[in-house]
Amino acid sequence: HVRPCEYADMLLQGRAREESIYLAQVPIGESALGAHLRPAIDRVGTATGLRAAIDLNLWWGPGGHTEPLHYDSGDGTLAQLYGEKQVALFAPSQSKNLYPFPLSRRGIAPWISRVYLNRPDDERFPRLKLALPHRLDVTLKAGQILYIPANWWHEVTAVSSGFIVSINRFWKVAPLTRLFSNRVTPVVYPISM
Repeated sequence: HVRPCEYADMLLQGRAREESIYLAQVPIGESALGAHLRPAIDRVGTATGLRAAIDLNLWWGPGGHTEPLHYDSGDGTLAQLYGEKQVALFAPSQSKNLYPFPLSRRGIAPWISRVYLNRPDDERFPRLKLALPHRLDVTLKAGQILYIPANWWHEVTAVSSGFIVSINRFWKVAPLTRLFSNRVTPVVYPISM
């Protein structure tokens, strides 16, 4: 386990980037930061009719880090506090073209894609080119919140040099029939709303 001050030193020295060390999904619900940010994030939930499934989580890491293409089974919000992230999004209807790992594969979840958007392999994954025209790209800047509906595929890359800081929250999906809907789409909101 690395203490926050040690991790900050790793970021400043470039070791976190070299060693691909990223603090992800660190619960901050009871912290002063969580208490400060919760009202702004909850306003997005209220505006879109969402009910919280989990509390706030911190994502803190080096620029250049990429979370692979995947989807979440609940609605999500990603609030960018420092730096920028590039988010590539695909509707659930593109799932077969994004090659999720099979259910029978041990150790890798079926909600993670086998493709790398920055290194497409047309021989192994020929249907990816069918999904690419449907790709939505969002540059999430500090002070913005991205709403990502359930089952929307997304790849998230920290494009800032130095480091980035984000907060996410997952929300319950209602009604459940909406789980594979293409009618609900991603939206960017200002944190202040």
